[in-house]
Amino acid sequence: TDSQLLASSSAFASDIYKTTIKKDATDSEMMWVGRIAVVIISVLALGIALCVHFFNLTDIMGLVSAAWSIFGAAFGPVILLSLFYKRLNYKGACTSIIVGFIVSILWMIFFNFEYYGFTSVIVNTELYEIVPGFILGIVSAIVVSLFTEEPSEEVKKLFGDYDVKVKNKKVTMTIEFSKEVLKEFQKMSYDEIKDQMIENEEMTCK
Repeated sequence: TDSQLLASSSAFASDIYKTTIKKDATDSEMMWVGRIAVVIISVLALGIALCVHFFNLTDIMGLVSAAWSIFGAAFGPVILLSLFYKRLNYKGACTSIIVGFIVSILWMIFFNFEYYGFTSVIVNTELYEIVPGFILGIVSAIVVSLFTEEPSEEVKKLFGDYDVKVKNKKVTMTIEFSKEVLKEFQKMSYDEIKDQMIENEEMTCK
């Protein structure tokens, strides 16, 4: 619990306050913002817990389950795709977060509300809402990314591609080397290998 309070307050201070509210905030000011955020978040958490207890809405584990399903469906696909799908762009990531968030909540209300002590609006499928939210989050991210502009070359290079121009055309090739050449390359740095390939072969090292 303590770590979650610190993480959320630090996230608010550094990712929201300093980036959007006051960009020139000092370290001392950031520290006080973080402390105030801890108090506010603690009060909100206490209020939610008391409402659950006195109104018999659900138990604490039900709240945790709902929170993690929404969190996982919203951010899980983006984290996964950002590591393995180099075509993912800003619009695709934002769409995935929104779709995963909305689908998870709607599925909970319409198809899995019995788990939280209520009656589902349509039918009780007993399917955890993170499953459809996660799947549709991935699909929406890929579709939107494919139909919008590609990421910048700087972002693409984070995936290890190194593109050079050969006769005004950009190419990417995979080259197999003999054992002797590989032994020589083992003595060189990665930048030296790239420079030598570009100079001698005019090809791309991948």
